[in-house]
Amino acid sequence: MSASNALSNGRAVRRHRGLPAFIRLALPLAAGILAAAAGTAGASGLETAGIGARGRSLGYALTAAADDWTAAYYNPAALAWAPGGTAAALYEYFTGGLSSSDSLRNLPLDAGPDPARGDFVDPIGDEPASFTREDVRGVAHAAEAGWVSRAGRVGLAAGFYGSGAGSDWDDDVATAGGGTINAGFSYRNISLNVPLAAGAEFLPGLAAGAALTLRYGMLDAELEKTRAGDAIPYVQRFEQDTAGYAASVDAGLLWRVGKRTSLGAVWRLPYTIVKRGDTTLDQSLAGLRLERDTRVEETIPTRVALGAAWRPRAGDLLVASAVWMNWSAYRRETSYENPVPGVLEDTEGNPARWQDTWVLGAGWEHAFAPRWTGRLGLVYDQAPEPVSQRTLVGGQVVDAWKVTVGLGWAGKRASVDVGYVRSWNSGVPGYIPGAEYRLSLHEVFAGARWQF
Repeated sequence: MSASNALSNGRAVRRHRGLPAFIRLALPLAAGILAAAAGTAGASGLETAGIGARGRSLGYALTAAADDWTAAYYNPAALAWAPGGTAAALYEYFTGGLSSSDSLRNLPLDAGPDPARGDFVDPIGDEPASFTREDVRGVAHAAEAGWVSRAGRVGLAAGFYGSGAGSDWDDDVATAGGGTINAGFSYRNISLNVPLAAGAEFLPGLAAGAALTLRYGMLDAELEKTRAGDAIPYVQRFEQDTAGYAASVDAGLLWRVGKRTSLGAVWRLPYTIVKRGDTTLDQSLAGLRLERDTRVEETIPTRVALGAAWRPRAGDLLVASAVWMNWSAYRRETSYENPVPGVLEDTEGNPARWQDTWVLGAGWEHAFAPRWTGRLGLVYDQAPEPVSQRTLVGGQVVDAWKVTVGLGWAGKRASVDVGYVRSWNSGVPGYIPGAEYRLSLHEVFAGARWQF
């Protein structure tokens, strides 16, 4: 996902007690994956725009051209022709950030603030100006891996990758009275995904496939503001920590039209994930402290991908894809044990009025030497939040352009791919009148594939 994925500034991901050891170990890795899956506060909602070294290099446009385990994500039907006995892994490093001329939504008490989206409520009107002109900067590391095997005419694949959205923001400012104010926000709605997929050719040149993806999701939000050292010290703190499991199903078709052209289509059914945990609220000026068991139910809507691949001549491949996500049908229902009217209230619906989005990608692959291949790609990735809801902290705030480049070397049983993705936007308006957001993200990755 994704691109509302703001880079982490070093806050640790909370480890949920009682989880299996492999999940506890995977959570920091998943957070890194998600923090950069599609860009720093870029687009894609809670989805990732794409996975794999080759897919990234070709603008995530492999709906009709996947050739390894990543077909479990791009199009499981492609496993019908994927070579068996192969494994692949990827490492990525991300750096960059998002700058804004005005960002923090500091709302009055009667404006219906949503702390889980980063809304501050200032009880005494002393918000420092620098809180609204902040850059989110940082680095993240990510990894993914998978393999393909064959059972007769059926190709089978499994692996893991991440998706979702997250951001971190923190600032300290001196007050006129000689004290300090610290405001910080951390938000993560992320998923660690394990696809199990199969594909087979059922008519000459026509294949079908399906993927069952097991998902562990966590939705954590923490908002804290403290004033200390002068006349009116106070603390505001909101923390929500939930996690749960779900499964989704993708169905794909791939049609080889002659020797040079392929057409692909994938449909992901809507699915629901239920996350349980707790919420804590502190407001020292009001003398209020609440702790409540919390249940969050999210409905992730339909995803449809269409793609084409064409070989104009030997050694060249052109690919294109269009992915539509029905984010207007996204729903999140939050319920608290013993809710408190006006403080912790049950909510349901589409919290930021998300709208449908497109991710459009295209790529060119060229073999310029017997063992060497170069790749180029271009992506346009829309953000689901309408302009009226966009804010730096906690939101899917920027439509992103991405240019991708890659280089591959292939041996007899192993291949290596390296590449670079540059994400940016030309400056877009934000929630506050006059606010503008600018994205700048650099991704470097290296992947390897082995034939056993």
